Amino acid sequence: MPAPPTRESLAEHTLPRFMAYYAQYDGYGFWAAIEKSSYVFLGWFHFRPAADAPEEIELGYRLQRLAWGNGYATEGAQALIHKGFLELRSQSL
Repeated sequence: MPAPPTRESLAEHTLPRFMAYYAQYDGYGFWAAIEKSSYVFLGWFHFRPAADAPEEIELGYRLQRLAWGNGYATEGAQALIHKGFLELRSQSL
């Protein structure tokens, strides 16, 4: 298993890349998955134009293993699909 990224790597590389979506694409980006009762960070979802085909929208997620099998992926994906088709008027996912 690879080592987790360092705080410096996250601050210098990952977060700026994530934040660039907010500046470039209105309504797209990354969302944290937080457990409602405990406020535990479970992972994240992204909804963005695909890197290799910006006319296509990409929906993805990365959740901690403790969140698997609890419906979080389904709930988050459904919310972002709703956002894409109803709010952002996306034509494809």
